[in-house]
Amino acid sequence: MDIAVKRTKAWEYSERVLDGDILTCNWIKLAVNRFRKDLKRSDLIYDLDEVEQFTEFWEKVVYVPELRAPSPLPLPYAFAFQQLYGFKYKDSELRRFTDLMIEVARKNIKTFSSAAISGYELLLGHDPFPEILHGANSRDQALICTDKTGKVIKASPEIYEMVESDDIQLFTYKKKITEIVYDTLHRSGRIEAMPRDPGDGGNPSASVIDEFHEATDTKLIETIRSGQGARREPINIIISSPGFNKEGPLYSVYRDEAVKMLQGQIESDRALALIFEQDNEEDWDNLEMIEKANPMLPYITTLKPYVENRILEAKRKGGATEVSVKIKNCGIWTDSAATWIADEVIRGNNFETDLSILEGQECYLGIDLSKSKDLTVVLFYFPYLPNGKHGVYVQCHIPEQKIEDNEDHVDYQKWVDEGWIISHPGNVLDPDIIADMAMEKMEQYSVSGVGFDAKYAYQGAVTKIAKNGYEEECLSVGQGFGLSSAVSDLENLIESKKMEFFGNPVTRWNFGNVIMAMGHQGHQYPSKKESRNKIDIVSALCTARFTYSHFNSEEEQESGIDSWD
Repeated sequence: MDIAVKRTKAWEYSERVLDGDILTCNWIKLAVNRFRKDLKRSDLIYDLDEVEQFTEFWEKVVYVPELRAPSPLPLPYAFAFQQLYGFKYKDSELRRFTDLMIEVARKNIKTFSSAAISGYELLLGHDPFPEILHGANSRDQALICTDKTGKVIKASPEIYEMVESDDIQLFTYKKKITEIVYDTLHRSGRIEAMPRDPGDGGNPSASVIDEFHEATDTKLIETIRSGQGARREPINIIISSPGFNKEGPLYSVYRDEAVKMLQGQIESDRALALIFEQDNEEDWDNLEMIEKANPMLPYITTLKPYVENRILEAKRKGGATEVSVKIKNCGIWTDSAATWIADEVIRGNNFETDLSILEGQECYLGIDLSKSKDLTVVLFYFPYLPNGKHGVYVQCHIPEQKIEDNEDHVDYQKWVDEGWIISHPGNVLDPDIIADMAMEKMEQYSVSGVGFDAKYAYQGAVTKIAKNGYEEECLSVGQGFGLSSAVSDLENLIESKKMEFFGNPVTRWNFGNVIMAMGHQGHQYPSKKESRNKIDIVSALCTARFTYSHFNSEEEQESGIDSWD
């Protein structure tokens, strides 16, 4: 190995990650291993001259506007950018990487890094006629990056001299810098935000896209790429925090491809990806693990207390605050924009109780029958366990095809292997299997009520249960605001840690997906329409609790009830 390579910050970062001196997630460790292997490839060169040129630009030319001074290139970003500008193909000497994705929590200098890259591409990039586009989920968001780049230019004396000599012109609108034009005898280019209607995408040499987690499709990136056909060395960069839309392109397309590339499942030689996030969602509030998603923690003195305070606030408030902190500060992809009950509270309702405690106990069923090709739940709710807890035992059913399709981005197969989910052959559920497995358990317990959502009830499973001796116990339960009292009861029980979920990870996942619909008088119920992913277990639990209340009230509660007959 060339001794000069070992003097680079990219190498230093890789050394410290492998030595355990820098705390990182598994994706960064895989990226480090890839970097080490790439340095040994015979078809690549590592251009130390350009590595030094970029590093000097960052550390001596670019000033941080808030500090009015330059700043050393931090090791995590050195690892990204010294690879981006260092690796070239030996035969052509062309830049190897055309795509860079960095996923990192907020307050980790994403926008400043985007501005520095934009400035480098404008002034020193490979293309003598650069056109750099800033993109985001909206033009206003894209303008933030353009304005920041302008502020960096104004704060950096060496670059600002070009403004004073009119080599660089800064165009503003309402005091925001919206366009930057560079024009000299030998070089001419511009930086601007992507317009609201991008049309054919122009002819960009580079793009920098911020906060792409909010995007709903790939139109922006595809529009940019469609205009790069005439560019010899185009480059596209995404720097974004995580989000809650796992169906969106950042998670389902770009992050998915990055993960598969890092794991060696696919070849993507021209893409570079750094994913700074927690290895386990359970660690979101572990203060010792926050550096995994916040690589700038050792470089920004205010960052650690800021993140710690945000985590403490999230644990106090839960709900939308918890989700926001998980996403923006802890590098966690969530399945919904706001949770009903904090994940920490759900975890606190598992007491390692043996399932044998349920034998012979009074129970109420909540059955949530889905379409024949989706998740179906039969839930057993035990309000009077000997240990004073309320028990929840769940039978989840799913077709094998649903597991293979993996549209929900969870490891259903793992849950099947561990016994939390029951798989059905083919692409549809068998109602007889659902009914038979439910009745097998019902014989072990004292069943006092069978509540069900009538929407798909007549597919066969509920009918079979009713005709096998449980017709009087069956109750059709509407899934609207009539569930509000059950929701309130369950919330109090869970917050008081009086529930026993028996460590079921599918139950926990469903709770993390719930969005509550709110009525004018504060009534609420779990909304499948608004929730971001499966909540069938929660719906079934609300149905079971409502059924319990119905059969234990002196007068029949009419709200939310339809007659079985």
